[in-house]
Amino acid sequence: MDISKEELFQAVEGIFNSMLGLPVACTHRSVLSGGPASIHGMRVTSSVSLTGGWSGSILIECSGETACTLASALLKTECRQVDDNVKDVLGELANMVAGNVTRRLPGSTQLSLPSVVTGSRYTVDVLRGQKMVQLPLCCNDRNLNVSVIKASAR
Repeated sequence: MDISKEELFQAVEGIFNSMLGLPVACTHRSVLSGGPASIHGMRVTSSVSLTGGWSGSILIECSGETACTLASALLKTECRQVDDNVKDVLGELANMVAGNVTRRLPGSTQLSLPSVVTGSRYTVDVLRGQKMVQLPLCCNDRNLNVSVIKASAR
């Protein structure tokens, strides 16, 4: 069993509405297709790995500005740069999405600690993984991607 785009959207929408108080909508524009992000070209990617009955990863990818917008909403304070607080928020959002996704998957699944990567030019490859769902979203006039990557059989 795999997760559908609709199920992933419901999970993300619930978290963003309840935790951030921000609406989120599907878009057709991937955050990675628009060239480098601003805030000095910074991008932020948070990930959580899932193992057990279903194995794979959840990724949240966005610009530094989007990361600051999301962190500001959760922390109820203005975040102007990608610092440890912003990274913590992006990691926690990936963790919440992963936790919500595991409820829709068969068997017992464990979550890793969140990882966060920042920089201006990088790629994230989940080795032996196949992208199942990529969900381009718009939140508060900012774009982000949420992806589910399923581990391939060894």
